[in-house]
Amino acid sequence: MDKTKIKDETFLFDTLHGLSLPQKRILLKYGYDDNGSLLFEQICDLDEYYLTRTETAIVKKNVDDIADVIGPDAIIIEPGSGPGTKTKLLFKALRSPTAYAPIEISSDALERSTATLKEEFPDLSTYPVCADYFDDVELPRDLTSPTHRRVVYFFGNTMGNYESADRVELLQRFRRLVGGGGGGLLVGVDLQKEDTNVIYRAYNTSHLLSAFTKNFLKRINGELGADFNLEQFTHQAPYDATHHRIELRLYSDVEQTVSIAGRTFDVRFLPSHVGPPKQTLNKVY
Repeated sequence: MDKTKIKDETFLFDTLHGLSLPQKRILLKYGYDDNGSLLFEQICDLDEYYLTRTETAIVKKNVDDIADVIGPDAIIIEPGSGPGTKTKLLFKALRSPTAYAPIEISSDALERSTATLKEEFPDLSTYPVCADYFDDVELPRDLTSPTHRRVVYFFGNTMGNYESADRVELLQRFRRLVGGGGGGLLVGVDLQKEDTNVIYRAYNTSHLLSAFTKNFLKRINGELGADFNLEQFTHQAPYDATHHRIELRLYSDVEQTVSIAGRTFDVRFLPSHVGPPKQTLNKVY
């Protein structure tokens, strides 16, 4: 493909860089295009994907206490807002929230969740922001007054996906979103499990997980003109007991050569593991 036809040069740069490393990797955020976001919403509804179900139960049990801590007249900022299931529970309990700013990398997912939320809360001032929350997110001007009290709502298991240094950077970015005025941060984390099979089943049981990881390659093919053969890759998500985390991997079933923007990469049978920067999808190369 002619490089001038590629719309997202950052996507191209990050992909070429990741595939050039000794242990090849793709930033996880590139899996959340419109198709990937829809797949992930379906994954969240799976019985074996305990995380969403557990998070929702925690919010339901503690939502009044959470609302009391946040207090009245707050602006709620939600990075990685997704379908907004837990968000609705929060807004039912909040007292006179000033506004809501969901931050979502997928425009389709953002549009769906915002429309659904507005149906249930038509009087809520909503300011959707389509962006990667790990970038320098610029909030709408209406929300940046120093008199506004802003609360970042990051209630999920995403924080555990990052390396330690990246967690610090992410929290610093959230601090800038909060600003002054007595705001705060509400963040959730997944606990370590004695029975790691619970985590393994969550990421390995359904064909939807395979479709989600292969969507990375599908997107690279469609947007960067690559020629990955999706049928020649197998999804696996082993549990790393040393770092207490799941690793998303794609294994090549055959040795192959892949072309992207005039460059070629050999894909072979070698082990791979998670590493920086930020969240990564790893595959055997």
